Amino acid sequence: MTRYLTKVRDTLQWFTEWTIKKIKRTENGRVDALAGIAASLLIKEAILLPIHVQTNPSVAEASTCNTIEANQADDQEWMEDIITYLRKGTLPEEPKQAHKIRVQASHFTLIEGHLYKRSFSGPYLRCLNHSKALYVLAELHEGVCGNHSGDRSLAHRAHSQGYYWPTMKKDATTYVKKCDKFQRHAPIPHVPSERLKPISGPWPFAQ
Repeated sequence: MTRYLTKVRDTLQWFTEWTIKKIKRTENGRVDALAGIAASLLIKEAILLPIHVQTNPSVAEASTCNTIEANQADDQEWMEDIITYLRKGTLPEEPKQAHKIRVQASHFTLIEGHLYKRSFSGPYLRCLNHSKALYVLAELHEGVCGNHSGDRSLAHRAHSQGYYWPTMKKDATTYVKKCDKFQRHAPIPHVPSERLKPISGPWPFAQ
């Protein structure tokens, strides 16, 4: 419905004047009858009726794989200062920024040119830029072994697979909100409260 709304808004730009009017059910019987006939009859039986059969949707098909556009001009910016400090020992001129990079770099290391984050109880975590991080989220969420998990579970799964980037939880939350299947089939945590129903025969559950 969102794609149809976008198409309607784009089409209305070609008109100088337009009006939206609600038609009552009693005044819409003819159109409703034509729609019912078109839905109930086969195409070969509806040749004599003035019905247009549209085989393809009027809006573009959406991709089955959910994606998030990377809005960073350089999605590896968060790693550049740390990599430069670990390789060359150079820091930014601003004192606060230099102190921040020095503290952050103590938790990272370079292995064969790749940046890894040190882990207290597990292996080193491979640091990813924004585009690679979104690819990992797509594979874990709706790939071959994906189960359309929630945002917290998705971020934890990416972390347990050995990956790290600073905005893991935020990106996972944004990704899950744009997943159609997750929004349709996710459990509702805040159900309305109901009165307790006593058990009439509690003896089978006594043990």
